[in-house]
Amino acid sequence: GTANGGISVFKNHQKIREFRMEPGGLPGNSINSLLVSSNNRIWAATDHGLAYWNDRWQRFPVDGDADEGVRFIAEDPVGNMWCLRSGGRISIWDGANWRSISGDSLLGSRAFNGLAFRREADGFSAWIASDQGVFKIESDGVLQRFKAAELNRIRTLCVIVDKNRNVWIGTDKGVFCLPPFGNVVNYSSRDGLAGDTVFAIYYSAADERLWFATSEGASELL
Repeated sequence: GTANGGISVFKNHQKIREFRMEPGGLPGNSINSLLVSSNNRIWAATDHGLAYWNDRWQRFPVDGDADEGVRFIAEDPVGNMWCLRSGGRISIWDGANWRSISGDSLLGSRAFNGLAFRREADGFSAWIASDQGVFKIESDGVLQRFKAAELNRIRTLCVIVDKNRNVWIGTDKGVFCLPPFGNVVNYSSRDGLAGDTVFAIYYSAADERLWFATSEGASELL
């Protein structure tokens, strides 16, 4: 997915196909997020709505709205699809119906940057990275600000959860680790991180390796 060039498909390091906005197809050329769901369907979240691949791109209205931008798309542990929308709402598709969680009063427009899920004793929690800090949704379905002082209202750019249930959050002040129990830990350039602005985090569950894409290059946590 690209910022304004649609979607490019590569095989063996060679570009084999491109998709651009077209009537009845890909809604926009700004691709905010891509998802391969558990049923092997490819989804594209764009600045002009959501679409999925079924031999061609087909628009998929989010809670009745086909045109509002979708900032991020993710699948939760039980197969529901979550869409973080440009207008500040969170819409969840269970395969038959939509339900929405409003974040307007806390977040505002285009604030969402990432979403990840952590297994909990009573199900799972959702963790959201946003321009206004970190937010959490527990089993009660209520959106709440995560109140750790270290993350209070700073811009958070990405979030992942490792298999030990640690939540890793990339910010413009380094990367933060939120363990299930214990204190928040911050890693920055002072600790060897290549740069203090962390745009993306990659976690390899097979060997538990963590990589961070920063403003000054990539780093691996050793």
